Amino acid sequence: MRSLLKLPALRFTGLLVLPASMVLAQTAAVSFSKDIGPLMAGKCVQCHGGASRMGDLDLRSSEGLLKGGKHGPAVVAGKADESLLFRHITGQVQPQMPLGTRLPDAQIAQFRAWIDAGAKWDGAPTLTSVADTATPTFTAMQKRYWFFQPVAKPVVPKVNAKNPVDAFIVAKLEEKKIQLNGRADKVTLLRRATLDLTGLPPTPEETQAFVADESPEAFAKVVDRLLASPHYGERWGRMWLDVVRYADTNGFKADEFRPNIWRYRDYVVKAFNEDKPYDRFIKEQIAGDEMYPGSLDARIATGFMRHYTDETNQPSMELRRSELLNNVTDTTAAAFMGLTFGCAKCHDHKFDPILQKDYYRLQAFFSNIRPNDETVLLQGEALAKYNAQMAEWEAKASPIRAQMHAMVEPFAKTERDYYMPRFSAGTQEAIKTPEEQRTPFQKLLAFHGMPQISHTDESFAKKLKPEEKKKFDELAAELKKLDPLKPKAPMAQTIVENGPEAPPTFVLAGGSWMAPKE
Repeated sequence: MRSLLKLPALRFTGLLVLPASMVLAQTAAVSFSKDIGPLMAGKCVQCHGGASRMGDLDLRSSEGLLKGGKHGPAVVAGKADESLLFRHITGQVQPQMPLGTRLPDAQIAQFRAWIDAGAKWDGAPTLTSVADTATPTFTAMQKRYWFFQPVAKPVVPKVNAKNPVDAFIVAKLEEKKIQLNGRADKVTLLRRATLDLTGLPPTPEETQAFVADESPEAFAKVVDRLLASPHYGERWGRMWLDVVRYADTNGFKADEFRPNIWRYRDYVVKAFNEDKPYDRFIKEQIAGDEMYPGSLDARIATGFMRHYTDETNQPSMELRRSELLNNVTDTTAAAFMGLTFGCAKCHDHKFDPILQKDYYRLQAFFSNIRPNDETVLLQGEALAKYNAQMAEWEAKASPIRAQMHAMVEPFAKTERDYYMPRFSAGTQEAIKTPEEQRTPFQKLLAFHGMPQISHTDESFAKKLKPEEKKKFDELAAELKKLDPLKPKAPMAQTIVENGPEAPPTFVLAGGSWMAPKE
């Protein structure tokens, strides 16, 4: 017990327990202007003040502190344990504040002492967020970093080498006084090249043919053969698929299968094997449907943005959309810019010259995207024929489907009403708002949320009375007879624009969708 009393603070079940002597010492020492005010300006006001008042709470003034937000007063003078501000920063009430972190014990002790002493506001009448007043600057080291310098052709070292690439290697080896290895024998050289370009070892026949070929072009012919092999695209396409986080399932615990995402995989393999120019490769994946509307390959390529992990049973569509956009933004920067942009999600980048505002400026380009998992890969006459057949099937099937739906709609409504409360308030409002009245943001929330509360009519049929179930089954059999009329087409999972107007993008304090700033 004596050893425990030596600790300045002990945590039990998430609460902060301080020795009485330390509390008294902190009470005497704590000043709002010197201790509490700067902490609140740096940690609290960016989310609870100005244009961003998370929870309707404005902590910039004494009045706002005592008035509090939608959950009541932030501070009860003289009673830290009853103050929401203190209970949030200690984690007794979730979410723990500041979002995504925890204050050091000594600072939490200062808050307790200040509140218990009466929460006197002896500083400036209004606090200003440190983030709002700080002028972003980049250090000289950040500006000089080699990655951000203009590309320049270096001077080739004057050494005994057969090509410019080897010249740089030889020069560095000579500088370090390291002896260059001898030339590889033909069998070793073939094995290295074959494994590198196809991921497979050479066959005995290929080895014998190369060893027997004494011509100066022998190795060049091997390389040409390997580059022409379909295995080349399979080998190096995998590298790109890792970069863009390709997966056949959604991730998270549900981890649903993505039945048509494999077309993107095949697109990548094909691009490598066809030696597609890299600039075209980039454009197709980021904006292929806009830039090359006549190309089915370009449409498939937009599946690049469809590879985000997706928590399909997430009750907050705002959070789900935020995570989706973060994933797309981070991957776009990593794949095409070679940058870990994600560090600027919550604050200006600590090492690279990237502002937090830059992060959301990049994200704004993707703010209006949504998945289309049934993109029809047809065009011209084939597409026109498909659409005509689909219209014919719809005309004949719609009356039957309407009757079937009407029979089970009461059960479907009960199901929707039961599950609706699990959604966030914003998601519920978006779903309940008539489609033609939804804002661009609400359209995206409803699009992602509706599948959670929408089920097939067949899934409710078992709840019908026997005579009703018989009628339902008769309608289902009648509908099935129309199957030969329904056209089939190759499908891809892609990304499309949600509409002509994009929802606004904000800088998010601490990267939280709940704390939008400018």
